[in-house]
Amino acid sequence: MILFEGASIGAAQTEELRQAMAAFRGAGKEIHAYVDGMTTRDYMVLSGVSKLSMVPTGDLWLTGLRG
Repeated sequence: MILFEGASIGAAQTEELRQAMAAFRGAGKEIHAYVDGMTTRDYMVLSGVSKLSMVPTGDLWLTGLRG
């Protein structure tokens, strides 16, 4: 389980994290993430998890990759 509180990383580190998650999931493991709120970058990082949960009162800021 991942308790995610935001990421201050660039596009290359985002892709490395997603590849690591893909390898972990490829081994038959599940990854569950829980967030209080999310931005576009956070969503990009967490799109590799098996299950993503957010509190009902959380903020979701998806502005696009070029927004």
